[in-house]
Amino acid sequence: MLNQDCPTTHRVGLMALMTASMLGVFAPCVSAAPTATQLTEGNMSTRHGQWAYQPSGCNQGWLTYYDEGGNLRLRDPAGKHQLLEKEGGAGKQTGLAMAALESGVSFLWRDKFPTKGLYLKRTDKPEEAAIEVASETEVLTRFEALRHEKQLHVLWYGERQHPDSNSLYHLYHRVLDLSDQTLSPTERLMPGFYPMMAMDDKGNILVASWLDKEKPAHMAARFRSVETQAFGPSVKIAAVPHMAPIYRAFENGGRWFVLWLGMDQERQG
Repeated sequence: MLNQDCPTTHRVGLMALMTASMLGVFAPCVSAAPTATQLTEGNMSTRHGQWAYQPSGCNQGWLTYYDEGGNLRLRDPAGKHQLLEKEGGAGKQTGLAMAALESGVSFLWRDKFPTKGLYLKRTDKPEEAAIEVASETEVLTRFEALRHEKQLHVLWYGERQHPDSNSLYHLYHRVLDLSDQTLSPTERLMPGFYPMMAMDDKGNILVASWLDKEKPAHMAARFRSVETQAFGPSVKIAAVPHMAPIYRAFENGGRWFVLWLGMDQERQG
């Protein structure tokens, strides 16, 4: 259930408490005099700018990033770097997302050559080719991935017109069964920009989006129950005339939160 009465100060304070708790969890892994370690091989791309990190033990983790040449690279917890290319040669990769598996990680990237696609690869199955997830949805560079047990949930938005919508942009969801690599049918969830997904410990999911073409423009969400394995109806959270692409969604204590950065129209541009 969404709590629409929670003041902004309470939400910010809760985020600060969560951040402190997270730091406390990792505190035993930090030495008395920590030193900075360069994780990338060479410099990161200033044009792409995307990277994703997934912790894996004390002071270790998986890192994906774009190098100065725009090539997608993977660094494993042992510090080994690997150049990642889609089967069939180098393309034009953009965007990154990563989710922890029982062993290793899965990571996703978008490629727009020869056609737009969203590709997923697993470090626990290095011999298998990347799986294309987004099919004909004209995927864009914002996407999310979260795992619960043997299900990997993927959320993205695409640039494709539908006759029943006045928006060119829509959110899509798909589930990968990690046990046999099968994909569920692609489900179009709602129109809008900026896909965001949160999950609780049970595997319930909240998906949020900014519906900019609605009157008034607003933030909306849909909830997916782990019991029904289906999304409920869209729920309007708040009127949001203008916003920046900076926002988060999370669950805490059985309550779901969506935080966003609003913008004044006079300050745009």
